[in-house]
Amino acid sequence: MDKIIFRRVIESEVAQLKTISVSTFSESFGKYNTGKDMDMYLSEKMSSQQLKEELSNPESEFYFAVHQDKILGYLKINIGKAQNEKLGVPSLEIERIYIIQSWQGKGLGTRLLDFAVGLAKERKLNKVWLGVWEENKSAMRLYTKYGFKKFGSHPFLLGEDLQTDILMEKNL
Repeated sequence: MDKIIFRRVIESEVAQLKTISVSTFSESFGKYNTGKDMDMYLSEKMSSQQLKEELSNPESEFYFAVHQDKILGYLKINIGKAQNEKLGVPSLEIERIYIIQSWQGKGLGTRLLDFAVGLAKERKLNKVWLGVWEENKSAMRLYTKYGFKKFGSHPFLLGEDLQTDILMEKNL
């Protein structure tokens, strides 16, 4: 695979973050959800204002995966109180990991996971965890192959559709 760099997203790049967030989420889930639910979710969770707020949280970080100045995907991690679940041990949450369709299946997902695990190890955290939509079987296969194990679930509201995310963890 050609050289890919991972670089932290800064606030002045919120427009690029919004573009890649909306496009990859839509590519991944648009065909499984109503237009109304997708529009509600994207306008609420991936608006410029919402992304600016998330970028300003010192316990959340976004990273672009970049190849030849093209953004291929991104990763959002949370530590401390920014995490969506309280696990009781020092941990890192992978809240979002998205790749443009033309780069899926080329090992970039594994490289983003490696990067996130590296961040957790640098910070001497005990666990990496994530939530994945119960219908996203290909992502669950990747996470299982990588060593994540199911430990629970939590609700995920997409527009007006209450869905279920499977929670998966990897001990370090």
